[in-house]
Amino acid sequence: SLDTRSYWLRPYEADEAQEVLERLYPDAVFVTDTSQEVLVATATAEQHQTVERVVQQMMVRKTPAVTAEPRTYRLRNSDGSSLSIALQSLFNRTDNVRISVDEQARALIAVARPEQHAVIAKLVSELEPPAAAEPRQVEMYALPGMNGDTAEQVVRDVLQSLDPAALISWERATQQLVISTTAAGQAAVKGVMERLQQSDPKEMDVIPLRVLSAEAAQNAIESLYGDSYVRTGDYPTIQADEDSQQLLLRGTRKQLQDIRLLLQKMGEPAVVSESGGAAAGAAVGGGGSGVRVIPVTGDVDGAVRRIQDLWPRIRRNPLRVLQPGGSGGGSG
Repeated sequence: SLDTRSYWLRPYEADEAQEVLERLYPDAVFVTDTSQEVLVATATAEQHQTVERVVQQMMVRKTPAVTAEPRTYRLRNSDGSSLSIALQSLFNRTDNVRISVDEQARALIAVARPEQHAVIAKLVSELEPPAAAEPRQVEMYALPGMNGDTAEQVVRDVLQSLDPAALISWERATQQLVISTTAAGQAAVKGVMERLQQSDPKEMDVIPLRVLSAEAAQNAIESLYGDSYVRTGDYPTIQADEDSQQLLLRGTRKQLQDIRLLLQKMGEPAVVSESGGAAAGAAVGGGGSGVRVIPVTGDVDGAVRRIQDLWPRIRRNPLRVLQPGGSGGGSG
């Protein structure tokens, strides 16, 4: 006669016992509960003896060294329910893989052993396309008066952690730094540029000349900076005004000081050593910047007459020649 008995097992092992016993006794009936901890068997007395031995052997079996652990898999495009069904059909009931879906968080939660998680992760990665790369922005930064090579290296150091794939190019012809990076990278670069430009601000200065010609002074200043005047943007802006015999300068305080010192050593008395200072000393004859002193050796009178003849052809402003101890003759 048939008899119905219940057998308690460890969680998730009742299904495993049911699968084995159903193959052993096809004529018997085996049922498990939802927690897979209870096996209910309807069988003969002899069959129950075998069932009891199987259950005892399963109960004394050592717990596996590797236990199941929960992991979360984020879903961007895949349907969580469909993916859950696919995964559950992939594993047998005896694998004890539990899968649930959080639709609101778009996440798949799986409780499984590490080797089973490897299978789940592989399937999810194949069904889920890779995340789209963050869009990049291209910006151009003008660096007037700054050393482009130094600025480029500083920017590379800043973007090394934010965006290692950033593209940075220093365009010498246009004195611009071209940068392709993410929005966060561009924000960091703008902050760096502001600090660099504030670290050594440019100043403007006007230097009247009494001895040197404006062109000669400009050439001397450019020679002072040598090859760096061409190679980098770290140089002052120099404009020579021949009509007013003035130099218009824009540079750092140190550069303006160096320029004034150079002009002094070249014999120009109308400068002071401090950057931004005005011309030193009163101009001869009270004419201010309209008076120029030219050292001449040899036939001074002949040189003066020649200048008086040529002057109206090259300049429109009047020319006065002052004679020591007497009044000067005018020439228009």
